[in-house]
Amino acid sequence: MKQRLTNNLLGSTKPEPKDIWIHDAALSGLSLKVTPAGRKAFYVYKKVRTQKAPVRIKLGEYPALSVDQAR
Repeated sequence: MKQRLTNNLLGSTKPEPKDIWIHDAALSGLSLKVTPAGRKAFYVYKKVRTQKAPVRIKLGEYPALSVDQAR
């Protein structure tokens, strides 16, 4: 799912039985992962020369890291 990540969206997102990935419409590569336990963390996809596939790098957990800080 691709949406603009906002504090309102993150606060209202509820966990589901499987991981949820929300991709930011404002910044390519930025994503939020919501686990079934309710944990929310920001990730960025980045191409690395030594890897063929893009690498997923964890930036931090919400709310310790805000949407603006993640961007």
